[in-house]
Amino acid sequence: MACPRKANGERAKWRARCRDELSKHIKENLGFSIDPSQVRLITGPDDPYEWSYLHEKRHLFEKHLSKHTLRAYLELYNGVGKSFEAVSTNVSDHIPTNSGFSEASVSFATKIEQQEQSYKVLEQEYARVAEESGRWQKRAIDESQLRVKAEEEVAHLRTELESANVVIQDLECALENSAGIVEKFRKLNASSVCGVDEILQSLEKLKSGLSLTEKDLEFATISIASRR
Repeated sequence: MACPRKANGERAKWRARCRDELSKHIKENLGFSIDPSQVRLITGPDDPYEWSYLHEKRHLFEKHLSKHTLRAYLELYNGVGKSFEAVSTNVSDHIPTNSGFSEASVSFATKIEQQEQSYKVLEQEYARVAEESGRWQKRAIDESQLRVKAEEEVAHLRTELESANVVIQDLECALENSAGIVEKFRKLNASSVCGVDEILQSLEKLKSGLSLTEKDLEFATISIASRR
């Protein structure tokens, strides 16, 4: 872990380098001098310059120079004139006609404008892709929920089908048992009918026998009475 005192020393060193480099850049591009200690990243209406920068370097100009980290100082030092530049807030007052700044400034401004246009296009494309992605995500969620619901319904129907098969098997067993009982009673009934027929025949024979005896008795009685 770096010593805090050493880290602060590095920050101070690179902050001073940045001030010198930015001051030098302003002198070369705009033709007037700004003391390194007076160089600002966040400029005001009274400053004769401001910063034009690529969109991805915007964060460097949202803090005062003294508040930045070592990493930001390195970005500033290496990016001056490449990813950002100083532009005059009043060209007629502060730029000599022979400074050669106009052509370079227009070129850099055009580059920034192109970058900003590209950024806007990317933003729009990102918004479109994000919206489409959201729709697909919602569709995927809906389909997933429907699939889960369908699977639950299939599982429920499978359970009901298994229960129905058990009931059918029980009914088939009961039907087989009932058929056996019916057959048993049918045979028993047939046997009973035969027995009843035999009993009726026996009764008929007995009745015939009894009738003959009565006639004989009557005849005998008449015979006896006539003999008297």
